[in-house]
Amino acid sequence: MRFQLIGVNHKTAPVEVRERLAIPESRLPEACKRLSEHSSVAEGMISASLKSISTNFAKMTPSATSFASPPASTPWSSASPRF
Repeated sequence: MRFQLIGVNHKTAPVEVRERLAIPESRLPEACKRLSEHSSVAEGMISASLKSISTNFAKMTPSATSFASPPASTPWSSASPRF
């Protein structure tokens, strides 16, 4: 089993990107359900604060990243990678 964290914060992405990735409270149950039902995810959680949002999960296979794929319109070029 592999663990993966996908997220952005105020240092790695501008507010416009974080706003597009934010999950409204009313849709959080649906998002958690989708994460838990994904065939490649064993366990997971979605966390957010005023400055960041992240999806954390234990994945069973490489296809688990398809759950966390952002919409094609997400301006990733404006986010800077941190490793």
